[in-house]
Amino acid sequence: MAERDPLLRELQFLGIDETTVELLALLPLIQVAWADGEVQEQERELILDLATSRYHLGAEARTMLQNWLTHAPSEQYVARGRTALLALAHEREDFDIDSSKLDDVVEFSKAVAAASGGFLGFRSVDAEESSVLEEIAEALHISGAKVAADLFGADEELTDDATDVKTAEQMAQIRESAHLARAPQPRELSGEALADLIHHGTDGATNFPMDEHGLSIGRSAVNDVQIPHDGQISRVHARIVYEDGKFYAEDNDTTNGTWVNGERVVKRRLFGGEQIAVGDAHFTYLGR
Repeated sequence: MAERDPLLRELQFLGIDETTVELLALLPLIQVAWADGEVQEQERELILDLATSRYHLGAEARTMLQNWLTHAPSEQYVARGRTALLALAHEREDFDIDSSKLDDVVEFSKAVAAASGGFLGFRSVDAEESSVLEEIAEALHISGAKVAADLFGADEELTDDATDVKTAEQMAQIRESAHLARAPQPRELSGEALADLIHHGTDGATNFPMDEHGLSIGRSAVNDVQIPHDGQISRVHARIVYEDGKFYAEDNDTTNGTWVNGERVVKRRLFGGEQIAVGDAHFTYLGR
């Protein structure tokens, strides 16, 4: 798909690409599981079983699924994911998701709501879960005549220029602006610079180039990016890691979390233009 394909950019905003796209079918199930404020063990087991037996998710998709099971996705994230799922089902033949599978998603969502019924299954579906099930059923039974362009243009709240995946040209512009305020002692890289992390500080933007070793962020001086005076940041808080030719943001099991595009993550693929937050520190990831 072309770089400016709006559906691909939307998937990448969500942390998904062509190889992990079937993961979207599990997002409504995640929404149901979190409806009462926590994911019950029976709900978790059912979702993980479906991830393997029905959707055959690979390692990278399961990493993203673990994010959703650990930290509840925001309402905006769920809405954008559902819109992308509809666009894929109705308009894209190059993905293994079609409109006939949306009924399966609704039925699996009902199964998740009923999964935490206890040893004898006496627990009924509560009001929060019922409301979410109705919302999912209504949303996923949208007319097939709705084309992808209409789906993405129907709700301006589902777009956010500040956190959208950037084009190569946009990333180059941000990178050049950050060169005006480099770190006092630029990082020495052992290999070729593959990406950049831009720290947006009070004195301007500082560029931290990255090679295959990535970098670490935290309060301690042992980090590549030290944020010493923020009590919300742990000693070694987060890392940008490089694996199999891809960069990921990874939290170090911290109390206050690491956030990508406003979503708390355990580990999350980066494509370019994502906003990363740790404590009060804000960064932009730029691919090269």
